[in-house]
Amino acid sequence: MKIWLPAIIILAGFLSCKKNTNLLENEGVITGINVSECVSLAECPNVCDGALFFHFTGVADTSNVAIDNPTIFKFAQNVKFPIRVSLNYQSTTRCGITAIKVISYRKL
Repeated sequence: MKIWLPAIIILAGFLSCKKNTNLLENEGVITGINVSECVSLAECPNVCDGALFFHFTGVADTSNVAIDNPTIFKFAQNVKFPIRVSLNYQSTTRCGITAIKVISYRKL
């Protein structure tokens, strides 16, 4: 019995581990700053202060959405927009404006 107990614990440990299969299923284009969609409210920072916009592709709603955390992207300073990416995100708002918070991404 003493031999089986450690073996069962080790086997259970191996079987309970899951491989991280974080699929990036939301494809689209980072379009850069779209000045026509900028909003400035007295109590909120300007949406365009360093913001980027994301345009979903392959879905019914293809409107541009503000990216709430643009510093997640590590693009070169001289990057040319648009940039095709695949990403995971959470829906959020910024001062009452629909936005997305990018969790992870990869360039396509």
